[in-house]
Amino acid sequence: SQQMHEAFPAGAMMTWQGVGHLMKATLPEFGQDMQSYDNDALLDCHAHVLDYLKTGKLPPNGHVCRQTTKQVPVLLQQAS
Repeated sequence: SQQMHEAFPAGAMMTWQGVGHLMKATLPEFGQDMQSYDNDALLDCHAHVLDYLKTGKLPPNGHVCRQTTKQVPVLLQQAS
Protein backbone atom coordinates (compact mmCIF):
# COMPACT_ATOMS: atom_id res chain seq x y z
CA SER A 1 0.00 0.00 0.00
CA GLN A 2 2.89 2.36 0.72
CA GLN A 3 4.34 1.76 -2.76
CA MET A 4 0.93 2.28 -4.39
CA HIS A 5 0.60 5.57 -2.53
CA GLU A 6 4.03 6.62 -3.80
CA ALA A 7 3.01 5.68 -7.36
CA PHE A 8 -0.19 7.76 -7.10
CA PRO A 9 0.81 10.81 -5.04
CA ALA A 10 -2.38 12.74 -5.87
CA GLY A 11 -4.41 10.05 -4.10
CA ALA A 12 -5.05 9.62 -0.42
CA MET A 13 -4.02 6.69 1.73
CA MET A 14 -6.41 5.41 4.37
CA THR A 15 -5.40 2.58 6.69
CA TRP A 16 -7.42 0.01 8.64
CA GLN A 17 -5.77 -0.72 11.99
CA GLY A 18 -7.71 -3.44 13.73
CA VAL A 19 -8.65 -7.10 13.76
CA GLY A 20 -8.08 -8.89 10.49
CA HIS A 21 -5.97 -8.09 7.46
CA LEU A 22 -8.52 -5.76 5.94
CA MET A 23 -11.60 -3.70 6.65
CA LYS A 24 -14.77 -5.80 6.58
CA ALA A 25 -17.01 -4.86 3.66
CA THR A 26 -20.32 -5.18 5.52
CA LEU A 27 -21.73 -2.66 7.96
CA PRO A 28 -23.03 -3.54 11.44
CA GLU A 29 -26.58 -2.44 10.63
CA PHE A 30 -26.79 -5.17 7.98
CA GLY A 31 -26.89 -7.75 10.80
CA GLN A 32 -23.65 -9.46 9.84
CA ASP A 33 -21.53 -11.24 12.46
CA MET A 34 -19.36 -8.38 13.66
CA GLN A 35 -18.06 -9.85 16.94
CA SER A 36 -14.42 -9.50 15.88
CA TYR A 37 -14.70 -5.95 14.61
CA ASP A 38 -14.99 -2.58 16.31
CA ASN A 39 -18.20 -1.18 14.85
CA ASP A 40 -17.23 2.46 15.48
CA ALA A 41 -13.96 2.01 13.57
CA LEU A 42 -15.81 0.29 10.70
CA LEU A 43 -18.40 3.04 10.50
CA ASP A 44 -15.62 5.65 10.41
CA CYS A 45 -13.89 3.94 7.48
CA HIS A 46 -17.12 3.23 5.62
CA ALA A 47 -18.20 6.87 5.95
CA HIS A 48 -15.02 8.01 4.19
CA VAL A 49 -15.31 5.36 1.48
CA LEU A 50 -18.99 6.14 0.81
CA ASP A 51 -18.30 9.88 0.77
CA TYR A 52 -15.59 9.31 -1.84
CA LEU A 53 -17.86 7.12 -3.98
CA LYS A 54 -20.71 9.64 -3.79
CA THR A 55 -18.79 12.91 -4.15
CA GLY A 56 -15.27 12.09 -5.34
CA LYS A 57 -13.87 13.81 -2.24
CA LEU A 58 -10.78 11.96 -1.02
CA PRO A 59 -10.44 11.13 2.67
CA PRO A 60 -7.72 13.00 4.58
CA ASN A 61 -4.38 11.60 3.45
CA GLY A 62 -2.99 9.31 6.14
CA HIS A 63 -6.33 8.79 7.88
CA VAL A 64 -6.28 5.71 10.12
CA CYS A 65 -9.46 3.85 11.02
CA ARG A 66 -8.26 2.64 14.39
CA GLN A 67 -9.93 -0.05 16.41
CA THR A 68 -10.67 1.45 19.82
CA THR A 69 -12.02 -1.58 21.66
CA LYS A 70 -10.28 -4.82 22.50
CA GLN A 71 -11.83 -7.49 20.31
CA VAL A 72 -11.22 -11.24 20.45
CA PRO A 73 -11.31 -13.04 17.09
CA VAL A 74 -14.40 -15.27 16.72
CA LEU A 75 -12.31 -18.43 16.28
CA LEU A 76 -10.66 -17.82 19.66
CA GLN A 77 -14.06 -17.17 21.26
CA GLN A 78 -15.36 -20.49 19.94
CA ALA A 79 -12.30 -22.41 21.19
CA SER A 80 -12.98 -21.55 24.82
